[in-house]
Amino acid sequence: MSLRARLERLERFGNEILREVAQRKAANSDRILELRVAFNDECIATAKEIANDPAVRDNHEVAAAMQGALEAVRSRMATHQLRWNAERIEQDRAGYFEAVQPLHDMMRDFFTNARVFLKD
Repeated sequence: MSLRARLERLERFGNEILREVAQRKAANSDRILELRVAFNDECIATAKEIANDPAVRDNHEVAAAMQGALEAVRSRMATHQLRWNAERIEQDRAGYFEAVQPLHDMMRDFFTNARVFLKD
């Protein structure tokens, strides 16, 4: 899979998480947790793709920036996951929706910057 396709797939997972959260309905916390695991797995695959993509790999500055930004997103997601388990999501849907917004903003910035890097 190309790096561009991998990034698009990762972005879809992030957007799907936000859509699930925005529904604010009960009983979808399991789906949110599934998506978070898939997002993490896709982050790992994306990091490998960054390291293997010749256009990025050969530009050490871009490779380091993309890897660092991806790791920051992944780390922020991990911290978020520790704070928001399924039970807490169910108990405070509105709070979860608020808590996920800064993470979603960070992901959006990552994808915007990644597109810029890939155009150069």
